[in-house]
Amino acid sequence: MTSKFRNVGKTLVILLFIVVLGVVSAIVYSATSSGIKTQMTFTQNPSRVIETRDKANKETVIVFLNPTCGHCQDAYPKIVKAAGSQRTKAQNIATVYVNAKDDKNKSLLKKYDVNNTPTLIQDVGGNVSVPISLVKYGEIDNDVIKNVYRQ
Repeated sequence: MTSKFRNVGKTLVILLFIVVLGVVSAIVYSATSSGIKTQMTFTQNPSRVIETRDKANKETVIVFLNPTCGHCQDAYPKIVKAAGSQRTKAQNIATVYVNAKDDKNKSLLKKYDVNNTPTLIQDVGGNVSVPISLVKYGEIDNDVIKNVYRQ
């Protein structure tokens, strides 16, 4: 009789362990990833777009993003919203989205001295700002986005 209880006890301990492991895994997964990735759209041939706007002496905001970067995923919709505002359109500020992970864009990363993502550069007719990191204290700095787009 006691061996039956031992077997049942062992089985219960194993089941409890599996349930606890499952719960812990679910918590870790939800804490590290929402499971939904932001679909980013990048500018085709960003070097040419920047060069054309420089020649026309127009303001361009160059945004360097990595599609697998969590901070970039958080920043992207905020930038798109600010870039699409009526005020931004009235000021004729264009936004160029650069995929920092794409080898074709390595020369732009080097040219603008971009070492991390997400990063913004303000470019007015070839006069560029220093790289502006969008991460402050581990969070996206919304004030930077608002200031760049004068909102």
